[in-house]
Amino acid sequence: MIVQPTKLQAGSLRSELVVFPSREHKKIVAYLDHAPSGTAAPYVVMAPKYGETKKNNLQLAHHLAVNGVNVLRFDHTNHVGESEGEINQFTLPGAVQDILAAFDYLEQIHGVKRAGLIANSLSCRMAIRATALDARISYLINLVGVVNVQHTLTIVYHEDVVANHLAGKQWGINDVLGFDIDFEHFLSALVSSGLHT
Repeated sequence: MIVQPTKLQAGSLRSELVVFPSREHKKIVAYLDHAPSGTAAPYVVMAPKYGETKKNNLQLAHHLAVNGVNVLRFDHTNHVGESEGEINQFTLPGAVQDILAAFDYLEQIHGVKRAGLIANSLSCRMAIRATALDARISYLINLVGVVNVQHTLTIVYHEDVVANHLAGKQWGINDVLGFDIDFEHFLSALVSSGLHT
């Protein structure tokens, strides 16, 4: 039977603020939503959408937790939220490393050898790469996933910004889906990592 979050008993769900290092030695701030005690609950990591924080994953995380799943939801570094770094330095490869750092934390602190991963929108592209790199990710759930970043950016900007970047065009600081980003840094990292297609 699936338990609805509105039917929770007081004290049956506990959210713990945790901090752990990224693979680039920056501070990642997260919440670990614990399943009700008394069960050997599995774990899942929830990656935030681009432009959102761990708080945006609260409703789904609590629904999973009350139904017996421990959920680690975090803020990316160089992004919005409480983790270290400035959003103008955000890159997709950096976000992949943050996802992997969440699995490092679960293994080192909680002894978790395998866990699931849930991503949404643009974070799905990073989650797919993380899953390809790390066997600790036992399954991946993508909700409304963006997988071809070049195509998505072409639709948004009405020009192929990746092809134009490769041809030498420069933008400086530019709005990327609502946030000011060092566009050359973002596109260089995107292309060099092969995350654009």
